[in-house]
Amino acid sequence: VINYLGSAFFVFARKNVRPDISWRVMAVGLTVYSVFLRLIYLALPNLLPEEAYYWNYAQHPAMGYLDHPPMVAWLIMLGTSIFGNNEFGVRIGTFLCWFITAGFCFGLARNLFGKAAGLLSLMLLALLPGFFAFSFASTPDAPLIACWAGALFFLERVLLSGKRRAWWGVGVFLGLGLLSKYTMLLLVPAAVAFVLIDRNSRKWLFRPEPYAALLLAFLLFLPVVLWNSENNWASFYFQTMRRIGGHAHFSLHVLIGSVLLLLTPWGVSAVWRAIFSAAKDDEPKVLPRRIFASVFLIVPFSVFVFFSIAHRVKFDWTCPIWLAAVPYIARQVLTIERVRKNLPAILVSLLLIYGGGLHYLSIGLPGVPYSKDWKIPIAWKEMGRMVEDIEEETEKQTGSEPLVVGMDKYFVASQLAFYRNDHTQASIQEGINYTSSRNLFKENGLMYKWWFPDKSQIGRNLILVSIDPDSLSDGKIKSMVRSLGPIEERAVRKDNIEAGRFFYRIAYGYLGPK
Repeated sequence: VINYLGSAFFVFARKNVRPDISWRVMAVGLTVYSVFLRLIYLALPNLLPEEAYYWNYAQHPAMGYLDHPPMVAWLIMLGTSIFGNNEFGVRIGTFLCWFITAGFCFGLARNLFGKAAGLLSLMLLALLPGFFAFSFASTPDAPLIACWAGALFFLERVLLSGKRRAWWGVGVFLGLGLLSKYTMLLLVPAAVAFVLIDRNSRKWLFRPEPYAALLLAFLLFLPVVLWNSENNWASFYFQTMRRIGGHAHFSLHVLIGSVLLLLTPWGVSAVWRAIFSAAKDDEPKVLPRRIFASVFLIVPFSVFVFFSIAHRVKFDWTCPIWLAAVPYIARQVLTIERVRKNLPAILVSLLLIYGGGLHYLSIGLPGVPYSKDWKIPIAWKEMGRMVEDIEEETEKQTGSEPLVVGMDKYFVASQLAFYRNDHTQASIQEGINYTSSRNLFKENGLMYKWWFPDKSQIGRNLILVSIDPDSLSDGKIKSMVRSLGPIEERAVRKDNIEAGRFFYRIAYGYLGPK
């Protein structure tokens, strides 16, 4: 179907076919293809370590967690309750979040520039790397992006179209976004900046609706506030003072690199042209729309730029802010020849890369060896089965069930909790109850400190598992157990091909902290 549409409208296109018709057809075809590509592969690749960690969130229901609010856990709980504790169940919530994002982004672009721009916005959301990735992997970014799109839609209705009731939509999606990720709060200063800049919008400073919207958002966010109040404000501290007070680290170049990866160089140039380049039709009707997109992009992005000068930034942080520019980019594709000149080749190349990458993660590619970097989810399932065999052997030798301890922050522990089972309810519960992290040895283990308090594990035998042998030879370990076995190494094979190695040792009689 895609080949037919491409040939009919681009390769052998008739001169009397309007460009917007061609691009509408292409937008629908590529969007549908992208959606089915994600759906087909949703259950096949192993979970990313982050996904497995958030699955562990869902196994320990709470109103908040140390490093994120609870929305991602709620989505995974919903998905796994319907489809089971498998990759599809973990990811289906993220997949559905894309449709919420797409609906609001289509509505925003249609309100600003018409239906054709709305369809092209869907295509961009389906194919740009950042939006593709965060509509597949189950992370807090998926609900955040969906809520950001919803809030932007209703803010446009309020600030550009004067729809008073749309403030309720702003409040709902601001609150739900804060339940997804604290980054959502950056929409508030952006909205204030636009109100101060736009003369017609200043009236809202003296009306009750925006303040009612903020109150509604706070009420929705209240569960996280309550969890923090009961846990020494741990999450708020973790995401504010801990990040600000860390060692100085210049990472502006990392921020710029992440933007290039999220949008592609073509996308970055299109955003620059959409926001900063003068347009021929910047008449009174279009100018407020350009200001709207500019403010809701520049204000959040400037926060990240300022932060990156002295602190570390992460790859995913800026993804939702580009939603404000998507409708304007779509309009450029329809109206500016040089913008759309190489776009079909870029989009088709992206789809080929996505398809090849997902296929590699699922069953490999001919002639391409498996990566032995454990951050790439290739052989966690095989490693989980091997660790479970070691656990059964140790239990037979000692007469008690040992606790498996992943000796890094959360990667190993989270993946083993998920993959040390045959997906029956009993084995799933065993993986959850008998897999902890390095928090037992006074190292950062994120939420494992709450799930496995060190004092509660005293007397237990441990199987220490790591992908780095140095973490198993720390003198701190020896001082906190009665005796230690030797460090042993195992090769992990997938389809009879080596895909990595891990190390383990048995620790007898955990003594706990002194």
